[in-house]
Amino acid sequence: MLDVMIFALVASLLGAGPASPQSPAAEDLAKGKRFVSEEKYQEAVAALVRALGKLPRTGSPDPAAAEAFLQLGLAYAGLGQDKQATLQFLQALRRDPTIAPDPRTTPAVGLEAFKNAVKESREDEIIEKAGKKRGKGIWIAAGAGGLIAGGAALLAGSDETSPADPRSVPSISNLFLGPIQSVDGTLGVVPVEFDFQDSEADINTVSIWFIGLNIANNPLPEAAAQTAGRVRLLVSVTLPPRGVRVSVQVTVRDLKGLRSNMLQGTTVWP
Repeated sequence: MLDVMIFALVASLLGAGPASPQSPAAEDLAKGKRFVSEEKYQEAVAALVRALGKLPRTGSPDPAAAEAFLQLGLAYAGLGQDKQATLQFLQALRRDPTIAPDPRTTPAVGLEAFKNAVKESREDEIIEKAGKKRGKGIWIAAGAGGLIAGGAALLAGSDETSPADPRSVPSISNLFLGPIQSVDGTLGVVPVEFDFQDSEADINTVSIWFIGLNIANNPLPEAAAQTAGRVRLLVSVTLPPRGVRVSVQVTVRDLKGLRSNMLQGTTVWP
């Protein structure tokens, strides 16, 4: 199967702080905001996806990522993709429950999609949980197309021989899969997040299977030397037909070759 590049492998909750104003992420975010204000929504989506791939993960609240997701929601709203816009706004609210678009400059369609996201986040207690769990726990983002995210099933244990101390086997939980976002005619990206625990702090690889499409086997240096945290990835994927659910399986491996449990969920190109 085809190995594909992870566009961005972002730090865990215990990682580095937010990017500086001169960073590539800040530059792409500024471009994205400018494109949104100029109603160049396709260009805005491309710039904001790049920005999200470069932003570090510092936990909740995460103002830079929240702003990028907010702007991405406005871009999708401008393209008439209301449900996609709502999903991006939900991600923004998860990272900053106080964020909101400027009602003076935001078109009515964007304000309506954001209103729907706020209602949905309250129903699923996203806003309340965001400040209490530092990004951990279940987050369900609803939307047409059958997106299933967060709270993914724990399907299988390690396929390696059990070590003397089972606590040395890494584990992962709380998988979140965002919708596939198109980059060009054949390639897209999928937001992937999960929590990890590893008593020996030697996780070094993540494997992500997009069943029927491709597999990504990539180093995971952000988890190395850490016993627990959360990582966020933007993973490239071959675009499936629109509306078709894609099963995704995620597992990590440590330096001794011990593999974690496997998490499974589904995503879709709406």
